[in-house]
Amino acid sequence: MCCDGTLFDFVAFAEGDARARLRVIREGRGFAQPCAAHDGACAIYETRPSACRAFVCELLDRHAREGASLDACLAIVRRARELLANRVRSDELDALMRHFDRA
Repeated sequence: MCCDGTLFDFVAFAEGDARARLRVIREGRGFAQPCAAHDGACAIYETRPSACRAFVCELLDRHAREGASLDACLAIVRRARELLANRVRSDELDALMRHFDRA
């Protein structure tokens, strides 16, 4: 969900970040999501921008740190995508979006 535009619609560049294969917007300050370099996998992984390198999926991190059920984490991702696909605005979706800081 980090690269497909579900969570973010804009990612800012840091100084020195490569811009190849990305849809650069906002006077060159960053790139649009969904990411043009992601097609099932990152096509620019070795030269991906700093924000991408620093991003930590909270659900995956929780799974690794606490042993949270991977199935439960994936269920949260599926539910968020379902709500977004149906353009449903609900308390549940609002809570998910606040959790990912994009209400």
